[in-house]
Parts: sequence; C-alpha cells; structure tokens
Amino acid sequence: MTYRGADRRIGMSAFPGSVFLPVQHVELTVSNPFAGQRHFFQVFTWYRSPRDPGAWSLGWMLIESAMGYPLVVTGDPRVTAVTGTEPPASFDVQNAVRLSVGQSGEAEWTIPDPVSPRRGVIPVKAAQ
Repeated sequence: MTYRGADRRIGMSAFPGSVFLPVQHVELTVSNPFAGQRHFFQVFTWYRSPRDPGAWSLGWMLIESAMGYPLVVTGDPRVTAVTGTEPPASFDVQNAVRLSVGQSGEAEWTIPDPVSPRRGVIPVKAAQ
C-alpha cells in the first residue's frame, strides 16, 4: 500500500497449501460518521478444511487503508465451501462478499449466503 510516497505492507499467513486470490480494492464514498472516501482491500483465500481434507473453505479478510496504514477491520473464515481435490479455478468473489454504503451513509459488508446470510457496519478504526 502506498500513501504519499511511503510504502506499507501487511504480513499475511495461511494454512499450508492455501491459495490466495487477487486482492480486491474497493473505494466507498460515505457520509457517516464522516463525509469522504474510504479505501478497502479484500483478501480471499481458499484453504483446506482441517476437519475435511476433501473440502475447501473460502476465507475473507477486510483491510482498510487509514492514512496509508493497513488496518485489519473484519473478516469471515468461511464465506463458502466447496468439495474437490483443488479449489475452483475461478470464483466470483464480488458476489461472495459485497461492500456498499447503507442508508445511514456508513460503509457496510454483506455476505449473501442463502443458508447463512450475514452483514455488518464497517467500523472506523484509527491508525495506532
């Protein structure tokens, strides 16, 4: 992540054999709790289920850039799961987790899983 000429990195770890998908950048224009732009990075990772080696789970981590500092905001270790010897060759992560601005003007996330839908407001965190 680059902000005003300074590079910052966040370390990522995962189970052996995990498959990272391309990082997704999402910019939202919010009006609450402040008016402005918020920049998010979504990290998706396929990993083998420790309890079921024939299954792959898709984990999700949401990172926000706060003045160039990467802050982990939230995530879900099991957005979805599939069965197979390999994770899917392609997967539509944009519909697996959706970031949007809610009616209150705050940034929100939604996992529209038909079995277990979940959602939440994305809190504002300050860089330490």
